Amino acid sequence: MEIKQEIRFSHRYFKLKTLGGYVDEAHLLAVIRIDLEDLPKTFKTFDCIHPEGKYPLPDFGEYMLLLFQKSGWWSLFPTLRRYTPSKFEYYNGLIGQTFKVIIKE
Repeated sequence: MEIKQEIRFSHRYFKLKTLGGYVDEAHLLAVIRIDLEDLPKTFKTFDCIHPEGKYPLPDFGEYMLLLFQKSGWWSLFPTLRRYTPSKFEYYNGLIGQTFKVIIKE
């Protein structure tokens, strides 16, 4: 199966870990428009923590919650991305697709 989509991460976030390292492919399950101020602090902390620290999120703003399933695993991981109508439409059209996960450091 050819993977055409990519999702990039700037750090090795804990949510991307697998038993053998880090996830390299994931299936997009859902795209949900959210306001950051509506998310519990515990969720925001979970979403952005990595071994070198934490990538801070703003206290408010329109975002998208993308929910992925790690390929070959039953485990899920979320990621938050800034909302724009075009980005929402783009990701919503890719639900069910497999993404190559790229971790840039």
